[in-house]
Amino acid sequence: MAPSTAAPRFQWSELARRSSEVGEALDTFGEVTVQRGSQTLRLGPPQPAEVTQVFHDLCRLLGSLTTAGQPDLVTTVLERAWPWTRVLPHDDQLALAAEVGSMAETAESLGTFTPLLEVLADWRRTARAWADGEGRPILVDEPAGTAVARPSA
Repeated sequence: MAPSTAAPRFQWSELARRSSEVGEALDTFGEVTVQRGSQTLRLGPPQPAEVTQVFHDLCRLLGSLTTAGQPDLVTTVLERAWPWTRVLPHDDQLALAAEVGSMAETAESLGTFTPLLEVLADWRRTARAWADGEGRPILVDEPAGTAVARPSA
């Protein structure tokens, strides 16, 4: 069964108390995430090192292409690598490639692809919205009509 983009989350204690539910979620979604304090355990099918490396290389390639100033090449690679991106508008494809490229570097430095997979899951949901005719998500403004400022870090 193909894994879902969003793995169900369980607490460590639920592995013993609700093991059948955890098992069902694993069968249904292909993976589950178990939280124990600040530690996270992912249960799912093993990823061969070659698959992980190819995925990482593709993301780096997209990141490099976005800085090369050749947007048509970026979208061509993106559409061949991930056909679901074909429903995204051109500007969204470029934004996806830029975000995925930089996120690949972050994921590598953290030693986990989880943040990158979450970004891709968000973009896939956006692509589904476009495919369903919903279009671009609407940004909510304050009642006065000015955009809400992003909090500073």
